[in-house]
Amino acid sequence: MGKTALLILAAFLVGLAYFWTFNRETVTVTFSPKAVYETSKIVLILISSAAGIALTLVYFFIRDTKRFIDGRQFQRKQKKDLKVQELYAKALNAILRSLQKSHQGGHVTWAKPRF
Repeated sequence: MGKTALLILAAFLVGLAYFWTFNRETVTVTFSPKAVYETSKIVLILISSAAGIALTLVYFFIRDTKRFIDGRQFQRKQKKDLKVQELYAKALNAILRSLQKSHQGGHVTWAKPRF
């Protein structure tokens, strides 16, 4: 992935340099009646590309952070469920041992619950 991204970036920069050789004129960018800027086409393209890259990075950062948090919550839930299952198995084994001991005498006596 890293080599591919580097190759795409290099191709973009080469294409940009080629574009710059034929388009050296300026462009007027108007944000409001008082905010008017003149800049070259190449600078406008670079600013636009930087803004797009920044937005993409923010999107991927948010997405990966969400995945990390979801994975962490899932692991905690699994750990909790495993502990509950172990405690249930332990309690069931204790009950069965208690029943087995009471059965060995020939008659059934139920163990008194301890509270």
